[in-house]
Amino acid sequence: RIALITSPSGAAVRDLLTVLGRRWPLAEIVLLPSAVQGDAATAELVAAFARIDRLCEDPDTAPDLVIAGRGGGSLEDLWCFNEEAVARAIAACPVPVVSAVGHETDFTIADFVADLRAPTPSAAAELSTPDADAWRRRVRNAGRALVLAQRRQLAAAEAALAARRARLRDPATLIAERTQRVDELGLRLERQLHGRIERRTERLENLAHRLRTASPRARLARGHETLSGLRRRLAQLDPRGDTARHAQALAALERRLTAAMRRRDALARAELGRLSGALQALSPLGVVERGYAILARPGSDGARFGEVLRRATDADVGERLTAQLAEGRLQVEVREIDADGGADA
Repeated sequence: RIALITSPSGAAVRDLLTVLGRRWPLAEIVLLPSAVQGDAATAELVAAFARIDRLCEDPDTAPDLVIAGRGGGSLEDLWCFNEEAVARAIAACPVPVVSAVGHETDFTIADFVADLRAPTPSAAAELSTPDADAWRRRVRNAGRALVLAQRRQLAAAEAALAARRARLRDPATLIAERTQRVDELGLRLERQLHGRIERRTERLENLAHRLRTASPRARLARGHETLSGLRRRLAQLDPRGDTARHAQALAALERRLTAAMRRRDALARAELGRLSGALQALSPLGVVERGYAILARPGSDGARFGEVLRRATDADVGERLTAQLAEGRLQVEVREIDADGGADA
């Protein structure tokens, strides 16, 4: 919004409107008519700048720029722009003021207090507005550059997309292959676990059989049987006079035999507990039940599991492993290896 303070019938206003309409048709022109020569010119110019102050009170009516001036003339014709009141009104204006008084060789006090001096009213219009044609050319050039840049980006994106499509396999096929592999590894692990359990069970039964054979109760029963036989032989061979002595000896033997049987029974029970604990410690299911997991590589040749890992350094970063838990299995990936503390998956 540009405010023009000039005579509404002079050549200056026609020049201003012509140049402003050509250079920047979007500008809104507000004409504040004023005499620009004669006795009444000073008061009317000051009143026009006072109207600018009132227009600036409302953002919807405030101008962005003021052009004040007139065409050429004699020094007497231009004298109103040398008046102190006009100079003070221009200096106090709240928006920028362009002074466009006379021709290029004419100077007035208004030229020195304004924000910008233009040599003529037409030059003031040129200096106050951008060139619409130049802006149209810039916009067209920028549009063409933008279209070319977008085409280049689109071509690059299409090439990248085509390359990724060529490398990308069908996710359903990959999932099916991985699912089949997991099933195969699960079956292999299950067979290996069942085989170990059967071998441990067979060994436990053998140990139980040996324990039953060496049971202190069985030995005690055989001892009692032997003792009974000895008593019968003693009854047959013992003279009547030696009955008390043989009875004491027999009682001592019986006490010794009972103590020996108890010692053997305690030792056998301890051995049985040790063997049972060792068997439980060797059982892989016992380890898993305590919250541990069995890590193994994927097997080959259709096997469900491969090599079981015992050290962190046996794994490689990025390698996928199978973790067998007490209930279910997990597929894990090694992200970092710590040889001292373990592998982070």
